[in-house]
Amino acid sequence: MANRTQYEYSVISYFPDRIRAEQINIGLVFANKVTHEFTHFLLEENTHKIRGLVSSDTGHKVFASTVKYLNYILSQEEKERQLDLLTNTLGYDLPEGVVLNPEQTALTSNPKGLFETLIKTYIGEQYLATPDEAQIITPRQFSENVFTKKSVLGTRVKKDIRLQPSKNVPLRLQMDFAFEHSGKLGLINSVPSLSSADSWYSKMVLLTSRFENAGQIIFVNDSKVFADNTISQMLDDLSSKDLRVQTFDVGRISEKAHNGKNQFINIANQISQESDAKKLDALLAKQAISA
Repeated sequence: MANRTQYEYSVISYFPDRIRAEQINIGLVFANKVTHEFTHFLLEENTHKIRGLVSSDTGHKVFASTVKYLNYILSQEEKERQLDLLTNTLGYDLPEGVVLNPEQTALTSNPKGLFETLIKTYIGEQYLATPDEAQIITPRQFSENVFTKKSVLGTRVKKDIRLQPSKNVPLRLQMDFAFEHSGKLGLINSVPSLSSADSWYSKMVLLTSRFENAGQIIFVNDSKVFADNTISQMLDDLSSKDLRVQTFDVGRISEKAHNGKNQFINIANQISQESDAKKLDALLAKQAISA
């Protein structure tokens, strides 16, 4: 039997909101204090693991900046062969929201294999980026990319629109995008995250039941990002109760898929061509909506 050597490791966690105190594991540091070996692993800046915890664009940007800075810190540690990180005397301040969990030890004759196993165990093999997975984006980002390529954002399509479903209730709901369709207001909204799906569904029920001025309402999901049957059931329920509602799953890319990625792109292209910018401005002004 090969001689086994002791290695130390610590799991890196991230929590964006101290009040909610929800966190995920985003990385691992791995070291040997005798040989001064030191290496680390961090998830990609655009990992879809964070999307169940952070729903806003600002939150995603903060996470990306955090990962970038943390990578810098840990890369410096690797270069300098310093092990202060594991003894909690790191010369750099860890970014806000980053937690280094208590040090653990393990014996192994195969440190590379152990490192890879620890990553899969604590981070989750499904979150390890492949070339395709690294390109995964949220449903909202996907929609925005389509409209950006058509150069219609801000003219034929407006984004981040706030609606008041009922004149008698001072409550506003935010829609991802608005457009003009056959003289009426069209709306597009995406499932923001798994953690806020229940709240989002309640708001969309309010929208479809009380906001009568929309001619077309489109809900977008990505089953690759939010693989949850409950969300599919929510979307099915919304579309079954309102003929104005269409739902699309941009995670389904088969040519035969009903209301999948290709069908949504076709609808988005049609909106880009047919939505009238002046009529859209008039519709938004009529609703006292600033865009």
